[in-house]
Amino acid sequence: MTLFNPIAKDKFFYRYCWAVFIPLFTYLVIRAIYNEPLLDELTTYSNYIQSHKPHNPDVPIDANNHLLNTYLASCAHYLFGDNIFWLRLPNVLSFIFYFFSVVGILKYLNHNVVRYLSLLAFTCIPFITEYFAYCRGYGLSLMLLMVTCHQLLRFIHGQNPNAFIVGVMAAALAAMANLNVLSLSLFLFGYFFIISFGKKQLSIGKILTQRVLPVICYLGILVFLIAFSFQLKNGGALYWGGTKGLWETTGASLTKFVLFSSNEVVKYLCLFLLGGFLTRLVWLIVQRRWKVWNESFAVFALLLLGSLIFIEVTVRFMDLIYPLDRGGIHLVVLFLLALVFLIDSWKNLSQMAWLFLFFPLVFVLKMSVYSSVYSSEDRLTAAFYSSLRSQLREHDAILCDSQLAIPLLDKQLRGKKRVFIVSADLRLPTHSDIWITYISKVKPEVSRHYQIIASDPTSGAVAFRKMKPASQRLVESKKIGTERQHQNVYDLMKRRSLDLKPGETIGLEILGHFSSPNVTSNLELRIAGTGTNNENPYFTNIPLRMFFQNRTINEDFRINLKLDGLKTTAKEFLVYFWSPRGEQLVITNLRYNLYVINNNYGTR
Repeated sequence: MTLFNPIAKDKFFYRYCWAVFIPLFTYLVIRAIYNEPLLDELTTYSNYIQSHKPHNPDVPIDANNHLLNTYLASCAHYLFGDNIFWLRLPNVLSFIFYFFSVVGILKYLNHNVVRYLSLLAFTCIPFITEYFAYCRGYGLSLMLLMVTCHQLLRFIHGQNPNAFIVGVMAAALAAMANLNVLSLSLFLFGYFFIISFGKKQLSIGKILTQRVLPVICYLGILVFLIAFSFQLKNGGALYWGGTKGLWETTGASLTKFVLFSSNEVVKYLCLFLLGGFLTRLVWLIVQRRWKVWNESFAVFALLLLGSLIFIEVTVRFMDLIYPLDRGGIHLVVLFLLALVFLIDSWKNLSQMAWLFLFFPLVFVLKMSVYSSVYSSEDRLTAAFYSSLRSQLREHDAILCDSQLAIPLLDKQLRGKKRVFIVSADLRLPTHSDIWITYISKVKPEVSRHYQIIASDPTSGAVAFRKMKPASQRLVESKKIGTERQHQNVYDLMKRRSLDLKPGETIGLEILGHFSSPNVTSNLELRIAGTGTNNENPYFTNIPLRMFFQNRTINEDFRINLKLDGLKTTAKEFLVYFWSPRGEQLVITNLRYNLYVINNNYGTR
C-alpha cells in the first residue's frame, strides 16, 4: 500500500513507527471514550449535529461550525447514535493518516537521528495530539494538511502521478475542516500549480482527469468557503483572536501550550529560528534559483513565512484579527517542518534533534484520560455532576456560569431524572440557592454566605449552596391553563408591578406541561424588568434550545428562578417564552407562583 511505502524498506524504522503509533492511537481511543465532552463539542452537537442541519438557519452563524467535522460527525450520529465516542470517531481515525503522512514526509530526510526523533515531535505534542480525540475540526485539518504536504513532496520528486489529485483535494478539505488554514490551502494549491508546469506533458485525457478536474473541484470548494467566511465576518463570528500583535496574540498563545512558556527567551528563540529559516531560504534562492521550488526545506519555509505575512496583511488591510492558540495550530506544524528540514541540511546541526525528546517527555507527564492541556475548564466530570445532583432539592433555584451551563444541561439530559433549568449568566449570586462557577471567580463577599457542596479539580468548577435560606413571601399564585404562541411569544406573566425594597428580589416557580413536535429554534425563557421611565435595569434570557432540540416533547416541567443582582429601580416585570421560528409549542396546566425574596446580606 502507498501508505506504508515510506517505511517498508527500513525494517527497523518500520518497527519503530509501529511501536510509536500503537500506544498513541490506543491512548486517543481511550480519551475519545472517557474524556468528558468539551463545551465547544456540545455546542457543535446541539447546533448542527443533533438538529441534522449542518447549516442550521435557526441559530446564529458561528465559526464553531467546522464544516467537514460537522458533516462527518452528522453521519456518525445518524449511523451510530449520540454517544460522544461516535461523534469523535472521524477525528480518531484521521490520526492514522496524519501519522503515516508524517512518516512519508520524514522519508525525505537524510539523517536517521533527525528522522527518528522528529517523528516524536510531530506526534507527541499534547496540544496537537489531543485534538484527534475531539469532535472538532482541528485534528481533521492537521491530518489533511500533512497529507497535502506529503503528496506535494511526492509530486515534486515525480513519485506518484496521482499526487496532484490527492494533494489538491486534501488542501481543499483541510480548509473545509478549519477556515483558519484557508490561506495555507491556497498557498499549497499554488505550489502544486507551479510545480506542474515543470512536469512532462500529459495526454489530453490525463490533463482533463489529473489536472483540470481537480482544479475545478478545488475552485468550487474555495468559492463556497470564501462565501462562508464573509458570512462569518459579517455576522461577527470571527472573534477568536486579538489585535495586540502577531507574537503577543498568536506566538505567545501557541508557545504557552506547546513549550509551556511564552517568556522573552522563548520569543527571541522563535525569532532567531525564523531568521534562520529566512537566511537559509535566501541562500537557496541565490544558489538554486528556480530550482529552489524543488527543495523540501524551501517548500515548508515558504509556506510558513507566507502564512505569517498573510496574517499580518489581513489584520492591517482587511480588518481581521490575529489567530489565538488553536486558531494558529497549523503554524506549529509548519514551524516544525521547516525546523526539521533545516537541521537535517547540515550534519553538525542534526544532533539538535535530540532536543525533540522534550515533547514525548512532556506528553507522558501530561497524559490524562479526564483532563487536557488546553481547555481543561470547559467540561464537567461525571463525579462532580453525581455529587452535585445528589444534593439538589426540588425547589432549588440555580445560578450557573454560562460556560458551565451547557455541559451541566448535557449531563442532565443524558440522565433519567428531572432536568433543572438554570439561570446561565455571569452575575454574582445574591439570592439563588445553588451557585455553580469556577473557583477562580469566587469572591469573598459572596463565598461567606455560601458553602461548597461539590468541586471538580479537573476543570476548577465548584458548586455552592446558600447557607442561610432567605425569607420569602408569596405575592401571587396564578393558574393560566393552556397557553399557545402569539406572535412568537408564549406569555407566562404579563406586566406585573412590584415595589421592591433594598435587598429584595423576586422568585418565580413556573410549572406546566410541554407538548410539541420537534422544536428546532433558539427558544428562550426571557425575564425583563422595566423602570418607571421604561428603562431596562434587568434583563436575562435562558436558552432552552438544547433542552428541546430534535426531541418530541411530552412532559411536565418545573422552573425555579430567583433573580440575582436585581436593582430596586425595576418596577414592572415580564416573563415569557420567545420562539423566533414560531413552532406550535403547546403549554398546558400552566401556573406560576410569584414570591418576594428578602436577604439581609449579599446586595451589591
